[in-house]
Amino acid sequence: MSERRGIMGGRTSNRRQGHEKPRQFEMTVSMKHRICQQLYATHEQHPAEVDMLKAFARKNKMRFDKVQDIWANRATWASMESKEHGNLKHGDRSGKKARMRAGGGGSKREFPQLVVKLGHWLDKERAHGHQVLQRHLAWQYELLLQEHMQELTELLQDEKSKVSVSMWLARIF
Repeated sequence: MSERRGIMGGRTSNRRQGHEKPRQFEMTVSMKHRICQQLYATHEQHPAEVDMLKAFARKNKMRFDKVQDIWANRATWASMESKEHGNLKHGDRSGKKARMRAGGGGSKREFPQLVVKLGHWLDKERAHGHQVLQRHLAWQYELLLQEHMQELTELLQDEKSKVSVSMWLARIF
């Protein structure tokens, strides 16, 4: 993966070409359920579960930990596949693809409370008629991160002092 894509690789655009695969690929629930079914079909050939998972990972060129994680959550994939979104031929969602994730799936934002504060700051600045550039957002976000770090440092010092006082009192009594 050392090749550079997009404008860093000398192209005029960052869009992915038709022959290129995406950098990240998220398996759908139906794919994970199908993998579990294939694993279950081969469980008689392998006496131990670990051997079965290793053989499947080798055969399908997947990482062992990924296969192990899929197999560990097989009940989740089966329930999501059958109950929630199993049949898309009839009803409100007919003709649509089943795009579903396990609970809590997907990428998470870092410091979501600070992103909300940054949004409020941006709204306030725009309400005052100020032009806000990307570098201004970066500066304000850095300032909010520093404030957050300071708050956490103070909390940590308070906790350490409470623990030391309680240990001192425990020694006396």
